[in-house]
Amino acid sequence: MGGALARLAKENQRSSTKPWLNLVTGTCYTALGVGAAFDRSEEPRSSVFRGLAVTESLVIGGALLGDAVLGFAAGPSIDGGRYARFQRDRRTGNLSEARLAQYEGELYADAQISASLRRLSGWVNFGVGVAGAGLIAIAATSDMRGSARALTYVEGAVIMPAGLITGIVELESQSSNEREWRNYRLGAAAGSPPRLSMAPILLPNGLLLTGGGRF
Repeated sequence: MGGALARLAKENQRSSTKPWLNLVTGTCYTALGVGAAFDRSEEPRSSVFRGLAVTESLVIGGALLGDAVLGFAAGPSIDGGRYARFQRDRRTGNLSEARLAQYEGELYADAQISASLRRLSGWVNFGVGVAGAGLIAIAATSDMRGSARALTYVEGAVIMPAGLITGIVELESQSSNEREWRNYRLGAAAGSPPRLSMAPILLPNGLLLTGGGRF
């Protein structure tokens, strides 16, 4: 159990670069939305699509900025905190069978939650990839011209492969929590002592003793 928790703590530790990346990207999205809202050269000013573009940019930018603030303010990851608790219990001699079963339950629950979220994220990303293909088809068949058409092509060319590849990888792979739980259970089964069981079977002409077990 200690090895599994240590690997999870190391693999899932919070990134120091992700908050900065989200900060820069969120600022860019927010600036684009504000610029589109106050750009007097854009016509018509009553366009619904212009309003949608501004809303989309500000919502995405705000979400990224909020994630950046969380990344800067958050402490250790959940896996890091759990491994610290496990080490403390082991040092103080509090790692009883009941306590170990609690860690097993936490790891199992995280594996199940991770599997559910992974499948959800996989199908969402797969849908995003299909939407990217739709953007390319719309740019090719609609009457959009100039920068609007070029931007739609570029967005579709980026979104389609990114969404499809990410979705397929997430659907066909497994998360670190799933992997560690599976390996832990395989190791626990392999490390269990051999067991032999015997059972009698009554036959018309006598008694047959059968045996079976795990070795």
